Amino acid sequence: AAFQVLSQLKLLTTAFFSVVILRRELNWTKWLALFILFIGISLVQFDNFQQTNDEEIDKSTHNPIIGFLAVLGATSLSGFVGVYVEKQLKGVSSSLWVKNIQLSFFGGIVACFYIAVKDGSDIFEKGFFFGYTPIVCIVIIIQAAGGILVAAVIKYADNIVKGFATSIALVVSFIASIFIFAYSPTMYFICGLVLVGIATYTYSRPS
Repeated sequence: AAFQVLSQLKLLTTAFFSVVILRRELNWTKWLALFILFIGISLVQFDNFQQTNDEEIDKSTHNPIIGFLAVLGATSLSGFVGVYVEKQLKGVSSSLWVKNIQLSFFGGIVACFYIAVKDGSDIFEKGFFFGYTPIVCIVIIIQAAGGILVAAVIKYADNIVKGFATSIALVVSFIASIFIFAYSPTMYFICGLVLVGIATYTYSRPS
């Protein structure tokens, strides 16, 4: 539960690095909106954790300090990388497609290496596209389209707006699960939903 909440610090670290690296000006109203969004999405995530985590957890090996530092490091890196990518997308004259290829090049190399190590023998025997069912292909297309949309949001808006969009999408997915999977919302979810709405409205208001 602590991880679910602390991981949302990436919303605030992204704003911090936007101010430091991109010299973006955020007034106190926008900082307040970000903090409200942090609380709201944390409540939604905490509600999800409460309803899905029914297993007993051995806490004898837990180290809260190391865990906190690890999450803080991860959220800081997430915020920094997101802002750095935004700077690269906006700071050059290359098209969105060319920059996407450049940014994904090294990730593709790592992915190919992982595939070769994990499934190399199966690929050699059955071919690279073994197991590519229509559902798998649809998922790949959706993931690829999502990556392009994220890049477009970063290029033509900014990382903070992306954070709001991601948070709203998470809330919408939970709302959809109410009707599709008979998910029962709790007070945590309702409060989080209200706070996300308030944060979005507050941030979108003119300075």
